[in-house]
Amino acid sequence: MSAATLGRALIVAGGVASVAAVATALLLIGSPSAQRQARLDATRVHDLLRIEQAAMRQLARDGALPATPAAIDAPDLRRADPDTGAPYGYRVLAPDRVELCAHFAVDNRDPLRQVEPWLRAEWPHGPGRACFARRVDGQAVPAAPAG
Repeated sequence: MSAATLGRALIVAGGVASVAAVATALLLIGSPSAQRQARLDATRVHDLLRIEQAAMRQLARDGALPATPAAIDAPDLRRADPDTGAPYGYRVLAPDRVELCAHFAVDNRDPLRQVEPWLRAEWPHGPGRACFARRVDGQAVPAAPAG
């Protein structure tokens, strides 16, 4: 085999290895678009958690859950989807239960997806609309970190 042929073979092999590495990385971590959607979904869950915690604080203070998201006394609370602007779902189910809903882009139950474990356990969702019935006990909880 001549040096030129060997050089071409090495270039082709290097190119194939590079393409395989990129394809494997995209398969394991997802495309940049998929990663963005997963981050938006995590933000949605954090928003729902903050709504839940604000409702809990209000229940502890006032003795009743707020009837609507607008009635939650938390001016810095995000009540709508950060991407679409659609309002999150909020409904009082019982004196100590609320239902919180959002539209999600990806399935956070996929074990290959890099998701905070508590998100997968406490807020499991597939793509599309998902609702979570949450029991609130009226105990004051610290404010959720902004994010």
